[in-house]
Amino acid sequence: MNSSKAFIISGFVLLLMFCIVYVAYGYNSEKSDVLTQANNPKSFNSFTDPRDGNVYKVVKIGEQVWMAENLRYLPSLAGSDMSRIEPCYYVYGYEGTNVEEAKATKNYKTYGVLYNWNAAFYACPEGWHLPSDAEWAQLVDFIGGEEIAGGKLKEAGTARWDKPNTGAINKFGFTALPCGIYFKEFIGIGSFGLWWTATLDDNPYYDMLTHKLINDYALIRMINYDENNVDCAFTDTNSGLSVRCVKNVTVVIGFNSAN
Repeated sequence: MNSSKAFIISGFVLLLMFCIVYVAYGYNSEKSDVLTQANNPKSFNSFTDPRDGNVYKVVKIGEQVWMAENLRYLPSLAGSDMSRIEPCYYVYGYEGTNVEEAKATKNYKTYGVLYNWNAAFYACPEGWHLPSDAEWAQLVDFIGGEEIAGGKLKEAGTARWDKPNTGAINKFGFTALPCGIYFKEFIGIGSFGLWWTATLDDNPYYDMLTHKLINDYALIRMINYDENNVDCAFTDTNSGLSVRCVKNVTVVIGFNSAN
């Protein structure tokens, strides 16, 4: 990371980073069992989460298989509580703690659940996981880079995105939505979407009270209504952001037989 800038939205601090990322990728040579028409960027199949019966569209982009919808797994609700330690779950605009009431809302059905980082890290179903910063970088690089990837990932039109929804064509069926965030209040629906990565920021600080190194920030990706790009950023792990799950890749390691 060679520079950064901070944005403050109703007390929510978001640090956008301008980074050079060097990534080495390993691919599974086996065909995906999720998509039957992998060469068509908008060929969808579906995945049913056995935990709650939620059904998700799934899309293959490059060598990765992504859920084409935000995760909706909701075991509990935090109300207005925030934590960096305990898992917290929120539904945009709903301030109660009744899970069934929250699931009945339009925002839950459309935008999914907002998770703090500790909840997000473990939220994806078996066979899927919260993507690392490198896996998000792989997606963005395949699409053509940070400067144009936002438009290609965003849902087209202004039914959910605020105008002008710059560059939005949803070329690969990822259907990024402006799901907003939770940070002491719900902010930004219609204007931007933020998604967690599994990667913590690499600059912990020393806590004088506990005498421990503390890392309260994780890397995220951000897409805005008035920009064509995908921003690399980091924010406090107690914030409520969206989750997109990526499918696990089976790595087969071969060994030479002993003579």
